[in-house]
Amino acid sequence: MLRVFGFLALSACVAAQSPLGTISGLATDPSGAPVPSVQVVLQNEATGVKTATVSNPAGNYLLPNLTPGKYTLSAEAKGFRKIELTGLAVEAFKTLRQDLKFSLETATTQVTVTESASSGI
Repeated sequence: MLRVFGFLALSACVAAQSPLGTISGLATDPSGAPVPSVQVVLQNEATGVKTATVSNPAGNYLLPNLTPGKYTLSAEAKGFRKIELTGLAVEAFKTLRQDLKFSLETATTQVTVTESASSGI
C-alpha cells in the first residue's frame, strides 16, 4: 500500500512539472568585464512570441519558462554593437548557457565640406 501511495505521489510531482527550458548567460565586454543593463530579447522562431529581460549589475541574465523550440536572441547595450543569434535550441528541463561577448561600437563622423566662391573683396 505504501509503495502504491509513493508511486502516486511521485507521479503527481512529475506531472506538475512543465516541460519548459531556460536560457541564461553572462554579458561581457572585450576585456571580459561584465556588462550590466543589457536588453536581451528572445523570439520563438515558430510562434513569434517574444520574451525580454535585462542583465543584472554582474552581467548575468536569465530567460526561464521557455517552450522548447528554436529561438532568436538579440542583445543591446549602450556603447556596444548589437548581438543577434539565431537557431538557439531550447530543450525541455534543460538550461542553455549562452554567454554574450560584446564588441565596442565604432564611432563614425561624417564631415561635408562645401566650397563657395569668394567675393573678391
